Amino acid sequence: MMKNFDAAIEQKIKTFVGELHALVRQAAVDAVRDALGGKDAGVARPRPQRGSSKKAAAAPRRKAAPVKGGRRSPEQLARTVAKVRQHVKDNPGQTVEVISKALGVPTRGLALPLAKLIKRQEVRKSGVKRNTKYFPAGTASAEKTKGVAKKRGAKK
Repeated sequence: MMKNFDAAIEQKIKTFVGELHALVRQAAVDAVRDALGGKDAGVARPRPQRGSSKKAAAAPRRKAAPVKGGRRSPEQLARTVAKVRQHVKDNPGQTVEVISKALGVPTRGLALPLAKLIKRQEVRKSGVKRNTKYFPAGTASAEKTKGVAKKRGAKK
């Protein structure tokens, strides 16, 4: 009689724990989905907290926010290339720092888009290092029209 009673209690506890686990999991999925704007998302894996042996669920990240050191999607890169191309066309002769501030993109984030535009011959550059200025292809910069284009280390 006692064994049946213990087994029945153990079975009820297992059932209760299973139902509770399912409810907590569903609540976590709903919270992540709400945080991501209602899109279907998986559950984040728990990560250990710094200075603690306890584990905590990772905070959900925004989909559009780039991860530091992460790669841009081809769509994001294409949008940046288009923005840079249009900006250089509208504002010829600017440095990468000025373009960076105007577009709200970090200077390092413009290296690849500018390299692609130069390779496609849609943009050309004049100058060296921090004095490099970018122009739409087919336009003449003031330096080239005057014949004063200087190369780094060129003798006068």
